[in-house]
Amino acid sequence: AESPTKVDFESILEKTVDNLNTDSSNVVKKDENFCKLVKANNITDRLELLFFTADYFCKYDARFVFSLKQINGKLMNNLAVIVDHGILKIALDNNYLEREGESEYRLTEYGRSEIYSKAGIWS
Repeated sequence: AESPTKVDFESILEKTVDNLNTDSSNVVKKDENFCKLVKANNITDRLELLFFTADYFCKYDARFVFSLKQINGKLMNNLAVIVDHGILKIALDNNYLEREGESEYRLTEYGRSEIYSKAGIWS
């Protein structure tokens, strides 16, 4: 009878560690301006974070149409939070955002003015 093959876990681990990609060029850096503005305006509500991020895309990135994935990418990378579809639905139902195509959105003028007047922030 043959004995089971002995696995050398240390050598496997060593090879794996040696092969890890240590190139940091693909790491997305935090957007310090975005983080400072969120903190300065004390934005913690997820609906406000959605609006703020959409407005930020318009003002600083000249991006007027965006997806929920792009919003969440910005939020996750910088604040470790995400906005779910329930929050997005609230924004759409209240005419703060409008749908552009199948999965992209735009901040409405009504939404921008309502948010600024309610929150008194970002203007």
